[in-house]
Amino acid sequence: DNPYSWLNNSTMHRRTEWLRFRSWAMGNFDQAANSKARKISDDSDRRLFTLRRAPRVARKIIIIKHNDPGGTSLKLNRVDDMEQRAWRRLGYILSRNTHVEELELRRCNLDMEGLCEGLQHNQFIQNIYFHFIDLQDNEKLSSLAPFLSHNHSLKNITLRS
Repeated sequence: DNPYSWLNNSTMHRRTEWLRFRSWAMGNFDQAANSKARKISDDSDRRLFTLRRAPRVARKIIIIKHNDPGGTSLKLNRVDDMEQRAWRRLGYILSRNTHVEELELRRCNLDMEGLCEGLQHNQFIQNIYFHFIDLQDNEKLSSLAPFLSHNHSLKNITLRS
């Protein structure tokens, strides 16, 4: 009847426990590897986002990183010295945030592809403003498309030049 009749309950129990442990360990390993790749200390982020013209930006981004309910908007004005990796990191931070409802970018020299890579996963931004940002490049506009198609709470997009 039972193909495993040769195994006694003790052996089956040990095997079941082993499989359960292995599954748990592999899941935790994958989760740890994932979080280690994405988890960056606040000090590292503070250094990455401390800008010459906008010294308060780093503090605001750290608030948004921790998904603080007080961080409902992010306004970046005349940010021209932010590195490409900083825009990518900002996109990632915004992808995980559920409280930011407004994103305003004014006269920024931004890496649209880097920002939108993470931004496309955000479902909570309701208003996004691009003031005096060059969006005439097809690549920049195409990198914005996934965000526009995935964010169903988006109410307003403002483009001003």
